[in-house]
Amino acid sequence: MTASTTAFQCWAMCRVTLLSWHRAVKELKFLAATVYPSADDPGTRQGFVAWEGACDGVPIRLIWEWREVIPSIVALSNPLGVMCNAIIVDEGGHELDTDRQILHWNGAISILPWQSACKQRLESLTLAA
Repeated sequence: MTASTTAFQCWAMCRVTLLSWHRAVKELKFLAATVYPSADDPGTRQGFVAWEGACDGVPIRLIWEWREVIPSIVALSNPLGVMCNAIIVDEGGHELDTDRQILHWNGAISILPWQSACKQRLESLTLAA
């Protein structure tokens, strides 16, 4: 387990409706991106990226692993490995099953400008080297 995922485990879980989730996603802000050399593909890098916001006044955070597929081009490393402290519930208050939760988390990732944030982090490390 990495430091990024260990820190994530400290975030309080919260229940949010699907409608509240969709509203909150539009307000998520970039929190941080980690970068480290890829162990299985020399010359490329990987890391975690985190976004945060609030849903009905409760802090929510979304974190996932990314990898550089070729220099300066990044992609979601594992769409099933996304982590979020928001538990999405239906109108009746029942938790969506895990697959549907992940589907909504990935939907949020698809509209966030996270690749730009990762590329800026990569560029800042390249300039510092």
